[in-house]
Amino acid sequence: MRADRLLSIILLLKRHQRLTAGELADRLEVSRRTVMRDIDALSAVGIPIYGIHGKLGGYQLLDGYDLDLKSMSGGELQALLLGGDSHLMGDLGWISQAVSAREKIHRSAPESIGATALLEERIYIDGRPWFSRRTERSILEKVKSAVWENRLLHGRYLKPDGSDSFRLVAPFGLVAKAGIWYVVGESAGNLRVFRLSRFQEVMVLTTTFSRPKDFSLSAFWTGWSSAFERSRPQYPVRVSVNADHAEEFVRTSPWPTRPRVDTPSTSGFVAMTVIYENPESAVHHLMPWGSWIRVETPLTVRNQIANRARDILSVYAAESEP
Repeated sequence: MRADRLLSIILLLKRHQRLTAGELADRLEVSRRTVMRDIDALSAVGIPIYGIHGKLGGYQLLDGYDLDLKSMSGGELQALLLGGDSHLMGDLGWISQAVSAREKIHRSAPESIGATALLEERIYIDGRPWFSRRTERSILEKVKSAVWENRLLHGRYLKPDGSDSFRLVAPFGLVAKAGIWYVVGESAGNLRVFRLSRFQEVMVLTTTFSRPKDFSLSAFWTGWSSAFERSRPQYPVRVSVNADHAEEFVRTSPWPTRPRVDTPSTSGFVAMTVIYENPESAVHHLMPWGSWIRVETPLTVRNQIANRARDILSVYAAESEP
């Protein structure tokens, strides 16, 4: 579990004083990338871990730092081990425990350095996407209760096409992905992922279920999310982008578009291949770029953009006539 791993990192650094990401990864039997994410999570809640560059470098705790975990309540440890994100803690109803845990972390740091006290004044991490809708608190509370108590959920779920259906779910765990909550569980004999915001109503049943002993939420989510990204439709579009705007185009292209430069700038344009999910998403993304982009292939996208441009021109041409 990630909670155990985060505590292990603190204990390992206290025992060995300095370890590299590779050494931590070997001891914890995870990847270096996982270790880096865990260190970021610990830093975000005020644990004073810092890196030293160079041949003899690595990660270590601030000199004199000593976190007394025995002084923390169960709720404070839960908030600490989940990363302490204020939005997510608020969703779960644990904001007071998160604040209390941070205060105890600050008091554990050496007074002479005060690095943890400065951290929240200098760095703020907001994991919630722009313009996102908050998950209905009552639904999240019910799902969280069902997860904790191994009780079945019955709910009305809204499908992407706008229709709804009733689902019976054995919830194994909750996942927060970029500020969006999901519940992972078994439904109709299959392991499924449901977006919480699509539940219109839920009821926690008195019927309990047995959670598989070998089920790992983090391992399942890592595998499932990778498979989900690979499963998305691939619709390549070849474009020529005005060289003056090519860097901006690449930088601002939204997920899951992945612009790839095919040839350097020639005649003021850069040839690129962009991956979309379908022709509609390609037209939607490319239309606002106007004359700064020429669609080379496929003709479907090229013709749709040309037709829309003619429609727009006809509207404004008609309005400008005396």
